[in-house]
Amino acid sequence: MRPSAACLIRILAGFRTGIAAGDLVLAGSWTGAVDLLPDQEVHAAFGVLGSVSLST
Repeated sequence: MRPSAACLIRILAGFRTGIAAGDLVLAGSWTGAVDLLPDQEVHAAFGVLGSVSLST
């Protein structure tokens, strides 16, 4: 288990909750996951780091 996941579990335990098998944990993400529908396209630009596009 990654240290960041262990830290998350400890924090959630303080709220009397946790993560369950099958839960999606996005370590290092600043947003939640977004479901893409068929025939959808997304584009993200990260300044000097570049950009990325995805289509379904």
